[in-house]
Parts: sequence; C-alpha cells; structure tokens
Amino acid sequence: TYTYVMAETNTHKAGYTYDSSTFTVEVTPHDNGNGTMSCDVTYYRGSGDSKVALPAGELPQFNNEYHATGSTTIVAYKNLTGRTLADKEFTFDLYRVDESNGQRNATKISTAQNDANGRIAFDELAYTEADAGKTYTYYAVEEQGKDDSVNYSSEVLAWTVFVQDNGDGTLSETITSVKGEGLLAEDGSLSQDWTPTATTDAPTFHNTLKD
Repeated sequence: TYTYVMAETNTHKAGYTYDSSTFTVEVTPHDNGNGTMSCDVTYYRGSGDSKVALPAGELPQFNNEYHATGSTTIVAYKNLTGRTLADKEFTFDLYRVDESNGQRNATKISTAQNDANGRIAFDELAYTEADAGKTYTYYAVEEQGKDDSVNYSSEVLAWTVFVQDNGDGTLSETITSVKGEGLLAEDGSLSQDWTPTATTDAPTFHNTLKD
C-alpha cells in the first residue's frame, strides 16, 4: 500500500482565500494475473493518526474564494453669481438609478454640502466583486433652500460608473459625466426613455441672486 498526502499550496495571490485542508490517499495495487493491474483507492480527510475516511464516492475537494473591493467618490461643483459663496451654503442629494422589470427607480444614497471653494463631495461609493462588469447610473439635484435672495438650481447632474475587476482583489471605477437633461420628468419621476450621453462639461450647479 502506498500513502500520499495532498495539500494546497498557498501562493498568496491577492484576493484569493486558500484551503488549509489536507487529504490522505492510500493506494493498494493488485496483480490481476493477466498482465494488468488494478488498484484499491481510499481517501481520508486529514493525515496521520487523525485522518478520517471519506464517505464512499466522495472525493477530496479544495474550496477557494475570490473577493475584490473598490470605491470611488462622485464630485460636483457649485457656482454662485453675484456674491461670495459660503461654506455649506447649499445642500445636494445624490441618487442611484435602479432598473427592475424595465422600470427605473431612484434611491437617495447620499447628501452633501458645498465647501467655500464650491466643491461638493458625496459619500464614498463602495463596490465588491459582484459589481464587476456593471455600469451604475447616479444623479444629483440641489435641495431648494429658504434664502429668498437666491435662485436655486433646478439642474440635474448625472454620472455613470463602470466597475472593473483588476484580478488582484481590487476594483477600478471609471466615472463618466453624462447629460442629466431629460432624466427627470416634470413631476419629478424618472424618465423611462432617457439615455446617458457623455459630456465634457464640468458637473456644476449654477445659482444667481434674485433681482
């Protein structure tokens, strides 16, 4: 009888989990007396004195998992004409566009305010390997404030984010600014006919002062 021990080699490849299981294989050859040989093979989980025979028909199996993560941040800008912009003067909501059964729905996922330089940074968007190969659509609108001297923006800014698996446990995200015109209907619902079209314009909300 010949005894062999099987174990997986951990090559420390990023993103992968490795199985620490060991299996023992006992092979007993037999001479069939006709110029051929046959073997009795028995598999065990573990090795040495602690090994336990596997049920009949069950073969050794090593189980592995792969996981990848990544994140990105959507940034917009605020332009106020007529006076100096104040820190946290305006508030903005970011929505994710979801599609189910051919219908679009919006889910608010983040709220942010501008800084004194007009930069608006929404909460970080996190992704996993399940998102790889997918494109997500987001849009932002300005909340209508209570300053009677300001004309608040009704603009809709939009982005797509494409998620790519780098194969090493990390994800890359490509953000593309797209035209938000036509995304929202007059009643505030999502248009079912809108198609994202890339734009080179900086994603900016514009405000003016009332006369």
